[in-house]
Amino acid sequence: MSPCYMLMSPPEDARGSVVLWVGDLNYRLSDIEISEVKSLIEKEMFWALMEHDQLKRQMNERSVFKDFKEASVNFIPTYKYDPGTDDWDTSEKCRVPAWCDRVLWKGDSVSAVEYRSHRELKLSDHKPVSCLFDIGVKVIDEDNYKRVFEEVIRKLDKLENEFLPSVSLSCVDLKFERIKFLEPQKKTISITNTGQVPCQFEFICKLDEKEYCKPWLNVQPSLGFIMPGDSYPIELEIYVDKNTAGRLNSGEDSLEDILVLHLDGGKDYFVTVQGDFIPSCFGSSIEALCNMRGPIREVPVARLVDLEAGSPSETSPEDSFSTLPIPKEIWLLVDHLYKHALCQEAGSPSETSPEDSFSTLPIPKEIWLLVDHLYKHALCQEDLFQQPGLHSEIEEIRDCLDTGMPDTIPGQPHSVAECLLMFLDSLPEPVVPHQYYQSCLDSCTRFELCEQLMSQVPEHHRNVFKYLTAFLRELLKYQDDNKRDPKMLAMIFGGLLLKPKPDEAKRQNNQQTARRRATFIYQFLVNPYDG
Repeated sequence: MSPCYMLMSPPEDARGSVVLWVGDLNYRLSDIEISEVKSLIEKEMFWALMEHDQLKRQMNERSVFKDFKEASVNFIPTYKYDPGTDDWDTSEKCRVPAWCDRVLWKGDSVSAVEYRSHRELKLSDHKPVSCLFDIGVKVIDEDNYKRVFEEVIRKLDKLENEFLPSVSLSCVDLKFERIKFLEPQKKTISITNTGQVPCQFEFICKLDEKEYCKPWLNVQPSLGFIMPGDSYPIELEIYVDKNTAGRLNSGEDSLEDILVLHLDGGKDYFVTVQGDFIPSCFGSSIEALCNMRGPIREVPVARLVDLEAGSPSETSPEDSFSTLPIPKEIWLLVDHLYKHALCQEAGSPSETSPEDSFSTLPIPKEIWLLVDHLYKHALCQEDLFQQPGLHSEIEEIRDCLDTGMPDTIPGQPHSVAECLLMFLDSLPEPVVPHQYYQSCLDSCTRFELCEQLMSQVPEHHRNVFKYLTAFLRELLKYQDDNKRDPKMLAMIFGGLLLKPKPDEAKRQNNQQTARRRATFIYQFLVNPYDG
């Protein structure tokens, strides 16, 4: 048999519960003369002819069509006829009759009902064959199918979950108590890998947010890798500084955040962080402070929000003081310096307390307290405004300004001086408002232009600027003792009184701009200025 015939055998891995192989397989009769074939056909001894059938021989030898079956052939050969007749081939080749067209099958649920040829069809030199089968079809038991399906799904889910990263958190709801300005608080939670595979975690940004946490919150580490069974400590710190205090005082923000802990290849976990913020004069606006009658801790939160929003003050008959032209916090700081850093010949202030003449004070009483302390204890103090203070004393001074207790400012001169600088640095709108920043830089070399610009500044801010520069001019009279000079003070206060908008700070942070800011302040330290 030629190799082309062998290619007609089905592949060994033919799949299916039932396989049918139908076609002109082109197998012939061999080892028999044509006359004997025709004689056996006339006698309908088809079984005798089948002994010479090439397909049967090879199937018996398992050379082709392994495990396939064929029904008994009880019809005369289907090849070769003269087209359009029932006559055997009369051509020159005079082909030996054979069963070329066959129907084979493989399967346990199949039985042949009728295997026959169709002699009445005379369109070609072949007679077509057909086989009628009785095939058993599997019917699905729906209830059983559903039960097995669900069981398989459960097993797959269990298997999948076993290899998904999984963790447990020691705490998912953190509450911080009494958060104060520049006083950090920390809490620690643990992440434990409860799964069977290594786990990589990361705190990710929430939808439409650029950072994974608010600016007053710090999480360390924000990402990591944990082996199965291990735990990882995460430290969360709340720290309110000059950049965040303003929004917290004004009610624009609150100490509330939700952290999203994402597992690579796993699910997300959520950690809630809350804190109780204690309002502070640090970070409050000049306008709001000017309208406060008492310490900020005594102002209801709703009222504080209104003040920061610019709502007019609500005076009552019991109020003994009128609205301040500048924040009392600045007044307390500068007045202390003013009373204790000026020459007596220049006209030192009287020794009356701020409460005795509160309605006539041009600056907030808080600045008066700070400046008064510096005047009494730091007039000749070297390195004033440059040497850092003690952190513990700065916290005491902050609480004194926020609560009004004690009546006098505690702490050493360097701590009080640093507190004054911190107060000015924490103002959400600097003493010279942002809108005048560039004009001040452009005019810094000409005092008359600088003076003209300051006349346009809002009254509260102008009063504070006037008071601070007056104090610094008096302080310079003692420069032989305190080693302070105009350029040094101008450089220190230039970056505090004159600042760009926060989104422009990086671009403006260079030596040339710093010199121009200092030059602007320098003009008011070496020239007389009464506003």
